[in-house]
Amino acid sequence: MGDEPNTGRDQPAARGRDWAQLLSLAFVGLGLLLRAIQYFADRSQWTDETMLSTNIVDRSLHQLMTGPLTLGQSAPLGFLAVEKLLTLLMGPSDMALRLFPFIATLAGLVAFHFLTGRVLQRWSQPLAVALFALAAPLISYAGQVKQYASDVAIVLLLLLMALPIQQRGLTRRQAGWAAAAGFVAAWFSQGAVLTLAGLSVVLLWGAWRQRRSGLPEFGLQRVLPVAAIWMIGGLAASAVAWLKMSPAMRDYLHRFWSPGFMPRPLWSMAALQWPVRALGALFGRGSSASLNYLVPPFYVVLSLVGLFLLARRIRARAALVLSPLVVTFAAAVLHQYPFYDRLILFLVPIFLLGLAEAIGCLVGLAQRRVGPVLGGAVLLLGLPLAYPVAASPPPYGSENIKPVLRYLREHRQAGDPVYVYHGTIPAFEYYAPRLGFGPAGETIIGPCHRGNTRLYLGELDRFRGQRRVWLLFAHSVSLYDERGDILRYLDAIGARREQYLAPSRGPARTDPAHLDTADTYLYDLSDPARLALASAATFPLRTFALNERLGCN
Repeated sequence: MGDEPNTGRDQPAARGRDWAQLLSLAFVGLGLLLRAIQYFADRSQWTDETMLSTNIVDRSLHQLMTGPLTLGQSAPLGFLAVEKLLTLLMGPSDMALRLFPFIATLAGLVAFHFLTGRVLQRWSQPLAVALFALAAPLISYAGQVKQYASDVAIVLLLLLMALPIQQRGLTRRQAGWAAAAGFVAAWFSQGAVLTLAGLSVVLLWGAWRQRRSGLPEFGLQRVLPVAAIWMIGGLAASAVAWLKMSPAMRDYLHRFWSPGFMPRPLWSMAALQWPVRALGALFGRGSSASLNYLVPPFYVVLSLVGLFLLARRIRARAALVLSPLVVTFAAAVLHQYPFYDRLILFLVPIFLLGLAEAIGCLVGLAQRRVGPVLGGAVLLLGLPLAYPVAASPPPYGSENIKPVLRYLREHRQAGDPVYVYHGTIPAFEYYAPRLGFGPAGETIIGPCHRGNTRLYLGELDRFRGQRRVWLLFAHSVSLYDERGDILRYLDAIGARREQYLAPSRGPARTDPAHLDTADTYLYDLSDPARLALASAATFPLRTFALNERLGCN
C-alpha cells in the first residue's frame, strides 16, 4: 500500500517536535558555553588535583600503569594513560591536564541530548537538557584533573549504545564493536564497570524473553558474548585497580568513603535513614557533586516519582537507563562501592531525567485538565533548579593558590621565613617550582597535627622575636578550624602586616566547608609586650569532635 495522504493533522505535532528540538539544542549550546568558561578560566588546581597531577607528571607511563599511585590517589588506568599522553604532547600545563575532562564533559552534554530524545516525551527533552546544562557539579568538573567528568560521558555513551541493542538487536559486526567499546570503557571509569554490569543483566533478560521470536539477532547467541566480554573487562579492570593499591591504601579509601556505605544491620534506623541523607546531600548541599537545589527534599521526591513514571511508560528502555542506579545502590548496600559525593556524579543525569519526566507529566496533566496557561505555569517548578548557576555563574574553584604564590614571591624579602601549613603542601610543592618561587629565605614545611592544634602553635613559637614571617594556607579542614586558631594565636602575640586572600567560588548555596580559600599572611612577632600576652601551652582553642575520616594519613 502507498502512503496515506497528509491531511495536516500531524503538522502541529511535528512543529512542536521541531521547536522542542531547537530549544534542546539551544540549551546544549548554553551548556557548552558554561563549560568552556570553566575550562578557559585556568584556575589553580585544588589539593586533590595537584596530588593526582603530581603522579601523572612525575611518573612514566609504565609506572602509572603498573605501580600504585602515591599521595592517596586512585584513578582508572585508561584515564591515567590519556592524561600522561596529553602531557607528553602538550606539556604539563593545567590546561593540558584538564583537556580530557573538558572534552569528555562536552561529549557528555551532546550524548545526554540524544539520550533524552530516546526516552523522554516532547517537551520534557529540552527541560532535561537545560537541567543538565545548568547542573553546577557537571560544570565544575569540566575544569578539574579528575575522572568524574569522563565517568558521566562514558556512562551516557554506554546507555546510548545499549538502547539500539535492546530495540533492534545486533549483527555480528555490531556485536564485535559493542563488545570492544564496553571492554575499553571499563578501563576508563568505575562508573562504567557498574553500568556495564547493569546493562548486561537487562539485555540478557530481554534476549532470554525474546528467544522464541525467531529473529536470531535478538537471541542470546549475540547478546551473551557481548555481555560476557563486558563483564570480563569490568572484572579485570576492578581486579587490577584493587591489586595496584596497598592494603593501607584500601583501608584509607574505605574509611574515607564510609558515609557512602549503608550502615549495618540493614534493618537499623541508621540504615533506613541513610538513603534519605545520601539523596539529600546529592540534591542539596554537602559535597562537591551536590546540585545545590533549593528545597532539596521536594526535588528528590519529584525525581523519584519521575523515574517511576518513566519506568511505567517505557519499561524496557527505562530498565536500561535505571540499571546503573540500581547496581550502584546495591554495591553500596554490600559495601563494595560508595553511594556518595563525586563517586556517583555519573548518576546525576539519571536523576535529572526523572525530574524532567515528572515536571513534563505535570505540565501535560495541567494542560489537559485545566488549560495551557496553568500547564505553562507548572513549568515554573523548574526555575529554582537554575538558581545555583544563575545566581553564581562559573568559573568555580577553590584553593586558588597560583595568585597567592605570585603575591608571596613578589613581596617576600631576603631572609623572610615561610611557614607552609600542612594542608597546603601538595599544592605548594606542585606549583612553587613552576611559578619560580625561589629560596629568598627559609621555607618550613609544617607536619600534620589534625586533632591536636596546640602542636601547630608550638611550632610557630620558633618565630618569636622575628620581624617578618610569612604563613601560607590552603586546604584547611573547616571541622577543625586550624587556620582560624593559628591566626588568632598570631594576632595575640604579634601584628599582622600584610595579607593576601584568593577567595574560592562556587554556585549559589554551596556548602562553605567545601570551598577553601588560599591565603598568605605576614606577621611581625618582635614585640616583647605582645609576646608575653599568650603562650602555645595555654592559649584557648576551639573544641571539636575528632573525625577518623579527616585525620593525618
